[in-house]
Amino acid sequence: MNFEAAAVEPKVMALFKFVAKVSRQPADIVREDFDTVREAGWSNEEITEGVLVASLYACANASQPQSA
Repeated sequence: MNFEAAAVEPKVMALFKFVAKVSRQPADIVREDFDTVREAGWSNEEITEGVLVASLYACANASQPQSA
């Protein structure tokens, strides 16, 4: 799914991009990434919830058997 093509408001897109980076490149997260999401209007609690939800889905998807 290409979230970057989703018709969502900029605030939501900022969170999508942050969560994608956390999921795909966690070692590359820097303070500026958090600042960007906060500046878009998300609280620390909301950012944490977004990351936790994405993590839950990543774990669930990783535990699914791969079809041949």
